Amino acid sequence: NPHIPQYISSVPWYVDPSKRPTLKHQRPQDEKKQFTQKKSILERYGGQEHLDTPPVELLLAQTEDYVEYSRHGTVIKGQEKAVVRSKYEEDVFINNHTCIWGSYWRDGRWGYKCCHSFVKMSYCTGEAGKD
Repeated sequence: NPHIPQYISSVPWYVDPSKRPTLKHQRPQDEKKQFTQKKSILERYGGQEHLDTPPVELLLAQTEDYVEYSRHGTVIKGQEKAVVRSKYEEDVFINNHTCIWGSYWRDGRWGYKCCHSFVKMSYCTGEAGKD
């Protein structure tokens, strides 16, 4: 607000636009006021430990970490690196195939390596299908 005494200068704001009051002048005071208010409430009532966020693993309550300890507190097993899991089923053989779909490539097309078939849901014919 240009009528507040702290922003009144000897030169009017319309003469020198760089001295025009902006909201940037008011923001630091508001942030400082909020910080001091928050600090005084925490000092008075406590509760700082509730503002600290726990780790994401604990928030989701999903972890695959498993550690076994001995009676003396040493780690027996469990610090091995976990195997990366896929959301897709792997090595699933259907219709008597011995290879997965996409194990064979020719002329820009995918197929089965065991019978050289390019039809995805086809039944495996084995070596006879390679001819």
